[in-house]
Amino acid sequence: MPKKHASSGKPRTEKNKKKTADRRSGIWELDYFPTPISVAHKKSGKLYYPPLVLIVHQESYFIINACVIPEMSIDELKNTFLKAMAKTPLAIPQEIQVKKQELVSIFQDIAQELDVKIILVKRFKVMPSIKRDMSNHFKRSFDMKE
Repeated sequence: MPKKHASSGKPRTEKNKKKTADRRSGIWELDYFPTPISVAHKKSGKLYYPPLVLIVHQESYFIINACVIPEMSIDELKNTFLKAMAKTPLAIPQEIQVKKQELVSIFQDIAQELDVKIILVKRFKVMPSIKRDMSNHFKRSFDMKE
């Protein structure tokens, strides 16, 4: 016989367990930076380095999202984060770490709504090695096409 849930008196089925489980998933590192290779702007045709948003799960080194944003805006940053959170099996982070004060300001309302800490750090633990590997991959891929 299933155990009753203490707060509601309802049977504690697998479905109820999933709903009541704390789906927090550790620390996420969040940053944006210019892509390592240039691209042509759609309208002007000029070469530029569009921003790449990178979200990484610190413990597993799992890349939650890597997304190029052609036109940087606060709304695009927020939407990229929310879409990544909706798609990942890692659900909601316990903490978001950023290196830029502007990201603290941009994500403060989302962090507060989700009851997630947002922390300004001097150094990321995982992001530098992932950025380096990603940059090397882009450069190798670009060199092969020439």
